[in-house]
Amino acid sequence: MKTAFGFVSVLALCLVLQGVIFAADEPENHFLNPSFEEGIVNWRMDQDAGTAANFIVDDKDSIDGDQSALVTVNTAAGWGSQFGQTVIAGENGRTYTFAVLVKSEGGPVTVNLQIERPADPWDRALRSDMFTFQEDEWTELHATFEVINNFPEGWFAYISCIQNKVEYRADMYRLYEGDYTPYEDLAPQLVSASASSLITTWGELKAEH
Repeated sequence: MKTAFGFVSVLALCLVLQGVIFAADEPENHFLNPSFEEGIVNWRMDQDAGTAANFIVDDKDSIDGDQSALVTVNTAAGWGSQFGQTVIAGENGRTYTFAVLVKSEGGPVTVNLQIERPADPWDRALRSDMFTFQEDEWTELHATFEVINNFPEGWFAYISCIQNKVEYRADMYRLYEGDYTPYEDLAPQLVSASASSLITTWGELKAEH
């Protein structure tokens, strides 16, 4: 019994240390409160003139943690709605990835990922291709880019939507240095098996069509 207890203790310690090592390997996420566990803190919705959009945070559906953001776009005009956060800009000449988990609350929703200077001239560090996602499962949108201009004012990183009468959920925003790593490949203590099975990456989505 004493030997068995010792073996179990050693095994548990190894698993804990393995988790710590995996966590240490995770690149720093530029987003604060990335999965909305602290509610709306740090998040904002920008709207062009004539656009009516809003967001709430609730626990009715989520993929990471207990909460996610529900974004509603009733009317979109001009550049529409931008749901995101202002973060510290990345370093010139380095490669970064912007990724976020999304899910439609109804019909198909079309968006793209953008990162802009939060000041005049409002130029972009990133403007991704357009993505269309559905309501049946969580999909991870992502774009990898190289920084070619300095943005001393920081970055405003967001989901851009110019579609009328749509709702979508967003969870676990990630913005980090390096190439794309799928959410389900993160440290095992951060992603449950059930969550991993619910995710469709944008690459898989494109391959199906």
